[in-house]
Amino acid sequence: MPRLPQISPRLLICTRSGVRAAAMGVGLCVLGGCAMIGYTAAAVFPEKVEAAHDLEDRTTVVIVDDPSTLIRDREILHLIAVHVGDDLLEEQVVSKTIGPRELAHLEDRVGEDYRRMPIDRVGKTVGAEQVIHVNIESIVVNDFCRTMVCRVKVIDAVRRVRLFPKRAGGMPTTTRAAGWVSVEMEQPRVIEMDQRTRSLKQRELARQTATEVSRLFYTYKVSPQGDGRL
Repeated sequence: MPRLPQISPRLLICTRSGVRAAAMGVGLCVLGGCAMIGYTAAAVFPEKVEAAHDLEDRTTVVIVDDPSTLIRDREILHLIAVHVGDDLLEEQVVSKTIGPRELAHLEDRVGEDYRRMPIDRVGKTVGAEQVIHVNIESIVVNDFCRTMVCRVKVIDAVRRVRLFPKRAGGMPTTTRAAGWVSVEMEQPRVIEMDQRTRSLKQRELARQTATEVSRLFYTYKVSPQGDGRL
């Protein structure tokens, strides 16, 4: 079981800039190579992975923030938000989501003030009752793999409280319970990667990251032969 990073469990719903954590401590890269995705089953029989949080069926918006501008292409952030929302709808976790287009319209309306708006206020302004906030913490690229680490929170936009991760009862026992998601993707060892290939790799990593974010909120199974969802 990966060790939790040493971070403070402070409530972070009143800032858009976020706080950079030492997220490298939650990377799941294996010495001598990379795991394709973090939650690989070791047994022959499928392993049941419980949801880290029981998400209520309420109008939901996914906000993806990249405060350190680790991703230059903002379309990648849009892709993560759309994929998380679509996956939650497909798995029938929620019945209604608000897409990134409404967030873009709000940003156009308020301009620079958008980045200073509290997350709960952003959600409530676009008509959401709860916000899934995905904060990009680190991206590491080496000769073997690409790794994206993000921190996920769920905010009640009506009551202005954090629903996930839980603050009461001490520190969580796993990185998933603490809202950390780390995804590693193998990449071929090439001297130089052209722009088209690099863009495809970034999008693939974004899709895999979005899948792991949405999986925090429903139970699924993994097996050596591939993923099978409950």
